[in-house]
Amino acid sequence: MPTQELTRLANLFGSDKGDAVLCAHGYTRVYAALLEHVRDQPIRILEIGLVHGQTQDSMRGRLGETGCPSLRMWAEYLRAATIFGFDIEDFRSLSEPRITIFQGDQSRPEDLADLVAQTGGAFDIIIDDGSHASHHQQIALAQLFTHLAPGGLYCIEDLHYQPVDMELPGISTTREFLRDLRFGRSGARLAMDQRGLAVLLGQIGTIHCFDSQSNRWPLAQREDALAVLVKRGEHPLLGDALHQIADRQNLVPTQPRQSDHLAQLPASFFGHTAIHGQTIYRGYTSAQLDPTYLVVTANGRGLQSNDAHPQLPTHYRPGDDIDFHLGGNAPLYQRQGWDFSSEGGNWTIAPSAQLVLNLVDRPVGARDFLIEVLAQGLVGPQHPTTQAELFINGVATGILAFGHQQWCSLPFHAPPEGLVDETLLLDFRILNPISPKALGFSLDNRELGLLLIRVRISYSA
Repeated sequence: MPTQELTRLANLFGSDKGDAVLCAHGYTRVYAALLEHVRDQPIRILEIGLVHGQTQDSMRGRLGETGCPSLRMWAEYLRAATIFGFDIEDFRSLSEPRITIFQGDQSRPEDLADLVAQTGGAFDIIIDDGSHASHHQQIALAQLFTHLAPGGLYCIEDLHYQPVDMELPGISTTREFLRDLRFGRSGARLAMDQRGLAVLLGQIGTIHCFDSQSNRWPLAQREDALAVLVKRGEHPLLGDALHQIADRQNLVPTQPRQSDHLAQLPASFFGHTAIHGQTIYRGYTSAQLDPTYLVVTANGRGLQSNDAHPQLPTHYRPGDDIDFHLGGNAPLYQRQGWDFSSEGGNWTIAPSAQLVLNLVDRPVGARDFLIEVLAQGLVGPQHPTTQAELFINGVATGILAFGHQQWCSLPFHAPPEGLVDETLLLDFRILNPISPKALGFSLDNRELGLLLIRVRISYSA
C-alpha cells in the first residue's frame, strides 16, 4: 500500500510526518495519495524546515549528526525526484545525491530570492515545515508561490501550532487566513504587501485542508493542520490528484467543502453588502506593522527602498487613470494602508494609505500638477462626509472631502526639493475615519476612510 510505504519511511528516518515519531501527525496518508503516481517521475520538491525543533534543541552544537529525516524519506520514496532543502540552520554538509540543501531564513525575502536563483525555481511541490510563525509562513508563501509550476502543490504543515513567542501582534494566523479564503470571509491582516497579495490570490486555484492525527493536541485544535494550495493551471505529471482523493477514507478535507474551489475568484470571492445607496466591499488588509514588511518608506523629501524589498516605484505617465476597481491597475502603485480591490473600488484603511508613482515624460522644469480624485466617503446620517488630507512627498496639498461618489481636484506646486528622482508619494491621511459597525451598517469594526475609484495626475498649463 502506498500510504503504508511512505509512513514506514517516515518512521524509519525519524520524520513526524509519519505516525510513530515525535508529534506523529500522519501527514503521509495525504502525501502518499497525492504523489504515489509520480514516484518514478522527475519532479522538483522543496522543503523548508529540515529537522524537528525538539531534535535541534537536543542536538545543539552537533546538528551535523542529525540527518534530515524528511529529505531522506522523499529521496527514497520519490525515486527520480530532485530534492531541495532550506533551513535557518546549516545542514549543507548533509547534501547527498539528488538532495541539495541551502541555508537561509524564510522570513527574509532576499534569502528566498537567493534560493530561487540558485535552484532555478519551477518547483512542482513546496512544503513549509519551517518555523511555524504565521508571518514567516506568509512571507514565504508570497515569495515562493509564484515559483511553483502551474498545477503545482504548496503545502503548509502544522497550522494548528504557532510558537507564541514568535508570533507578531496583529498578524492573522495563517490558518485563519486560509480558512477565510476558503469560506469567503474577510478582514485578515497579513505579513505581505498589497502587490504580493494580489499576485497570490490571482494564482491560487483550490485550497484543501486536512487534520493532524497527533494525540498531542485536542481533536478540535488539530483541525486544518495541513493546507494544500493548488496553483492554477494543469500540471503534466501531478494531474488533479486532490480531486481524485477527496472522498477516500481519512482524507476528506475539513467541512464545509462547498467553498474550497477558488476557480471563480475573484468574482465569487468578494461579497458585498448594499447599504443606503452605497456598497461596502470587504476584502483583505495588508498589514504593515514592522519596517521589515514595508516596500518603501517616506522620509519627507522622497523615498527610500528598504533592504527587504528593494523595489522601484511603478512608472506612471501623467494623464493616465489609476483604476481602483477589481482588475484595475491600482495594485501596481499601492503600498500600505489599502483594503483589497473590489468591484466598487478600493477602501483605505485608517489612518493612512499610500500610492507610489515614478513619473515619466515629465516636461523639463514642470512642477505644477492637478490631482483629480474620484472617491466616495463612508457616510451616514451622523457622518455626512469623510475628509482626508493629501500629502505629496511629505508636502500638504489640501483637504479632500467626500460624501457620495464625486470628483475632487487639488492643484499642487512642487518645491524643488519636493520631487526626488521623479518619484511621487501620495499619502491620503484620513481625518475622520469610522467603521461600518459604528454607522450600524454591518459588524465590520475596521475604521475605513475613502473608497477610491480613480486617481489622475496631470501637469497644469
